[in-house]
Amino acid sequence: MIDMSCVPHKRSLLFASLLVVVLVSSCFISVFSSSCNTSFFVLGASDKVIVRDETELRNAINNAPTNKPTTITLDNDITLTQTTDGQDSNDHPANIVIPTDKDITLTSNKANGYYKLTGAVNGIVFWVACKGILRIDGVTITHTSNTIGRGVSIDTRAECYLYNGIISGNNAYDGAGVSNDGGIFVMSGGEISGNTAKYGGGGVSNNGVFTMSGGTISNNTADSGGGVLHLNYGEFTMSGGTISGNKAAQRGGGVYIGTGFIMTKTAYVGPIFTMSGGKISGNTATLGGGVYDSWGGLVRQGGVISGNTATNTGNDVHLEDSDNDLPDGNDGSSNGNNNNNSSDNNNSEESNGNNETTNSNNGFSLKDIVITCVITIVATLCIVLFVLLVSSQKRLQQIEKKQSKL
Repeated sequence: MIDMSCVPHKRSLLFASLLVVVLVSSCFISVFSSSCNTSFFVLGASDKVIVRDETELRNAINNAPTNKPTTITLDNDITLTQTTDGQDSNDHPANIVIPTDKDITLTSNKANGYYKLTGAVNGIVFWVACKGILRIDGVTITHTSNTIGRGVSIDTRAECYLYNGIISGNNAYDGAGVSNDGGIFVMSGGEISGNTAKYGGGGVSNNGVFTMSGGTISNNTADSGGGVLHLNYGEFTMSGGTISGNKAAQRGGGVYIGTGFIMTKTAYVGPIFTMSGGKISGNTATLGGGVYDSWGGLVRQGGVISGNTATNTGNDVHLEDSDNDLPDGNDGSSNGNNNNNSSDNNNSEESNGNNETTNSNNGFSLKDIVITCVITIVATLCIVLFVLLVSSQKRLQQIEKKQSKL
């Protein structure tokens, strides 16, 4: 005779087994969602925010945790109307401040193109404060036509990454699109275009570290340095992307390498522009249509500088205080580093332009590590419990067989 008291136990084991499967699946999905920046559960959802207006955007930035990446997704065009108490190093008011120790990624969920962030008059759309991080991955940063205002200003020790998106239509005295004052700007995609500076740096004014591996700096205008104004102790490294269609009334249609030396232990050092890939073409100026080098800071290791126009002298590269500009299309440099095969590197460098996009939010906080450890432990315990339950079920089946024989 069969002992019916065993049946409830069997049903309990079946229910427990299903529960274990659900728990294990949940753990794996949670780990997957964390690694892929996709929220399936409440866990981590606070780090991904959708905003529709200026107030929601400000609140999302202010409420973002420190030292942990936060993604803010625009669900609408947003026009900024307020300036904050924050100011950049030149006392320009900021519309939005990325505070110290906050890591903010801006993107948008528009099907085609990007949602716009339009700055208030006489304000900087974004000022990235010291040790703050701004990642631009699919938005347009701009101002309305014929209004004064810069796109992005980067403070000392701050960081800004342009993976995808547009910085366009901004107007300022210098650095209309981007002003880097001692921070780090990394450009692997997107574009800085259609900005206007009264004096220098229509697209970019760099007095920090600027790394360009992809994207375009194009159709910007200024008195000098239509595309890029590179000054003081700055470091500009170009391994890919293009600087094209920019205009300067005076010097450096594409790039102006200025002076402003600092003293090291061995020598005076000025701004260095190192080019190993990419292309500088189709720019115009009075002197140095492509590049105007005021002191010898251009270091050529590859890339292409060609097809630029100067109404006076130095279509592609003009070397100040030199009787001989580099010939048009020359792959040489002002310091003698030549590479006549540099054009072959252009496409390969540009093909890597968006590689950093997939790594835009790879930072892990202590909370992430603790959560991952807890999930791993729970998953392991669930698996052990499942094995024990299966073993118990087999044992129960053996007992039922013996009872049936009796």
